[in-house]
Amino acid sequence: MGWGKGRSPFPPTPIPVWYHPSHLRHDVPGHPEQPERIETILRALAAEDGLVSLETAPPASRETLLGVHPAEHLDRMERACREGRPAGPEAWTCKESWPVVLDATGAACAAADRAATGTPSVALARPPGHHSGKDFAMGFCLVNHIAVAAHHRTTKGDRVMIVDIDVHHGNGTEDVFWMRDDVLYVSLHQAPFYPGTGAVTDRGLGDGEGHTVNVPLPHATGHHGWLHVAREIVWPLIDRYGPDLVLVSAGFDGHHADPLASLRLTAETYQRFFHDLVARTPHVAAVLEGGYDLDTLARCSVAMVAGMSGRDGPVDPPVAEGADPWPALSKAIGKVHGAQWGIGAAPPAA
Repeated sequence: MGWGKGRSPFPPTPIPVWYHPSHLRHDVPGHPEQPERIETILRALAAEDGLVSLETAPPASRETLLGVHPAEHLDRMERACREGRPAGPEAWTCKESWPVVLDATGAACAAADRAATGTPSVALARPPGHHSGKDFAMGFCLVNHIAVAAHHRTTKGDRVMIVDIDVHHGNGTEDVFWMRDDVLYVSLHQAPFYPGTGAVTDRGLGDGEGHTVNVPLPHATGHHGWLHVAREIVWPLIDRYGPDLVLVSAGFDGHHADPLASLRLTAETYQRFFHDLVARTPHVAAVLEGGYDLDTLARCSVAMVAGMSGRDGPVDPPVAEGADPWPALSKAIGKVHGAQWGIGAAPPAA
């Protein structure tokens, strides 16, 4: 669903940004997933006059969470938080974490609801969510906010597409929708890299076959190579799948200054991606995932929202890039997804 004929491709009002101040209570000393992440983003957004409006939402209900996570998982997560112990591999908690998780998921659902009306929106959610599967927690993630928001919108009749631009593959989101055809999951991630999933040949199962599109990218892909891949995969999939709503797992750890990865993206990469996405459809909501260098996280968040608004954003100095990955990647993508979606290089005739 795109813009109406003759309408501007960008919203005339500030971008709504959903967050909850309770996030400050999820605080594990010495952990890179720290409260200052969102506080730094908020200060940077506040410095951009008229760019955003801050919103709060009620916490996600248990009924809403049960659309994705079984009761046993929710009970296990709540208990781990209450006891202040890890809920899974690298899924640290403190005794105040569980209400924060519910507020974060509520923010994601609220952003999705607003985006469904045609207003691009953002949810600043922490802890992040895309490594949390239906019944497992890992990688800083306890509950999968974007998956819950996507399922929530499918109950309203929406056809949903999730584009995961975090540097790490969203193995949890893939797990949730692996056998479903009402959500198309697309991941652009560095590989080989944590968590070791996201092979191009992994495409879903049963009803979900072909509704997982994994795009593993090499070290040093860089700004130009990454945007080239997005043009060849994300934009055609939007045209062919025809989503009512596009949700973006907005991780900024692909930036060249982030300490955890080496994809070598820039703030301009994110500004251009969100600019071009919203130019195609206003029905876009971004949910914060990773990004652990605080200054970089703030710059990239401003770049994202500026792009959604049709504005210029921060510009980084040029960064050395590797070879464009698309010529080689297009063959693998075409072999796995060409017949269904018409993306990638056509396989040779038999």
